[in-house]
Amino acid sequence: MKLTAIKNWPPEVDVPIGYANTKIKKFNLSASANCPACNRPVGAVVQHKEGAAAHVQSPQEADRLLKSESELSVLGYVVTELYPPPPEPRIPDHLPEDCERAFAQAERAFARKDTDAAGMMYRKSLEAAFKIVYPTAKGSLQARINALVKSHELPTAIGEWAHEVRAIGNDAAHEVDTLSEQDMIAARGFVDAVLRYAISLPKEIELRRAETVVAGAASAELAETANA
Repeated sequence: MKLTAIKNWPPEVDVPIGYANTKIKKFNLSASANCPACNRPVGAVVQHKEGAAAHVQSPQEADRLLKSESELSVLGYVVTELYPPPPEPRIPDHLPEDCERAFAQAERAFARKDTDAAGMMYRKSLEAAFKIVYPTAKGSLQARINALVKSHELPTAIGEWAHEVRAIGNDAAHEVDTLSEQDMIAARGFVDAVLRYAISLPKEIELRRAETVVAGAASAELAETANA
């Protein structure tokens, strides 16, 4: 994003301009920019990586940041806050580590509308999940899905959704044209539904049953104590 404005925040300790080597505890810059995707305004709080020397107060430094084509990290700054805040990833509960890592990458690509990357990573998260949760199903992802539907471990509708994710991921990886945003959104919805059915819901049921068993045992113990 191209910066449109930089404004100094008052430092916690007053440092005269010109003392470039003087360190202060904390110094913030308020930065404004326009999002190139939606053209809406974006605000950020940035800090110098090294604690912010006094020279960042100077008009010349603000002018340097505004004119530079480099990222703020290259210029020695880090973004500490962003407005509006980036959307939180929507990750189903209880995913295996490899599956969750791939899904999180897909969500980051989704947030920046990187359709090809999102499509491929949603497919990868699905494949990782099936390899871990259904280790007896072998072969390609297509073969695994078909085998799981045939064995009734997956309902036909869930299998069809899984095939949609597989097909969209394949298009993202192999087709010359960029994956459409509509297909990316569809892949997200399909894989979310499949993973929640195959992993999140069974785990929630398992945890609930364990809680019920513990609660039942505690109640029985209390009753036995009361009758003693």
